Amino acid sequence: MSGNFTVILRHAFKITVFLLAAAAARLQAGGANTFLVLTYHDIPAMVQNDNYAVDQASFIQQLEYMKNHGYSFISVNDIRLANAKKKNLPEKAILLTFDDAYKTFKDFVLPVLEAYNYPSLLAIETGWIDNPPEDLPAPIMSWEELRAVSKSPLVEIASHTEDLHKSVVFNPHGSLGPAAAHLIYDKKSKQYETQAQYRKRIYTDLVKSKNKIKRMLNIDTDILVWPYGKFSQIAIEEAKKAGYKITFNAEHLLAEAENIDSIPRIM
Repeated sequence: MSGNFTVILRHAFKITVFLLAAAAARLQAGGANTFLVLTYHDIPAMVQNDNYAVDQASFIQQLEYMKNHGYSFISVNDIRLANAKKKNLPEKAILLTFDDAYKTFKDFVLPVLEAYNYPSLLAIETGWIDNPPEDLPAPIMSWEELRAVSKSPLVEIASHTEDLHKSVVFNPHGSLGPAAAHLIYDKKSKQYETQAQYRKRIYTDLVKSKNKIKRMLNIDTDILVWPYGKFSQIAIEEAKKAGYKITFNAEHLLAEAENIDSIPRIM
């Protein structure tokens, strides 16, 4: 291992320790049935040009740090039960989530989770599986590979929408924002999408994603991870109509089992 890479790993680990120490303080102050949700994307052997990726050595170090400092790893089902007041979450509870279904989840992350017996949530952008964007930083899993990993008792599946993981123009100045959170502005007609059109776009997308997961994986998920963690009140309403009971945002806050309509995640 090169000296530079060793320095990078040590720096990343120091940042991780600082963040997790701060997280522990939040959890202790939060009281019963509070938890933190950690967000991961690609977990490659070495990170290259991907600000969201975490290298494999750092990922293991993070898990070891949490294990050795008394964190408890929970599942979405644990959160459901706590929400229904059927159980209490343990102290310093952590939920691990993984977005976009990168192949490193199958090849590296899942074997690690199985070794530790830690549960996880895998969020799938269903429109990407057969037509992955050219600018993705790493390969994503096929439906066949997703079927294999979804059979693990340590993996719960969420929708990451069908085609909302993108930006749209939302004003006459050409500003771009998350597709789930904004009315689209049409430069040609110089008109905004109506609220009715917006509702239909969100609802249709979410139903399509939910149905595709059911058809391809035989899983009837009611979990939704908003792309970029951004949404609107209308989007939440349409998600509920589409059959989603639990959704995740990207606010860096402590989560509470009482509120599963919009659970914050730390990126």
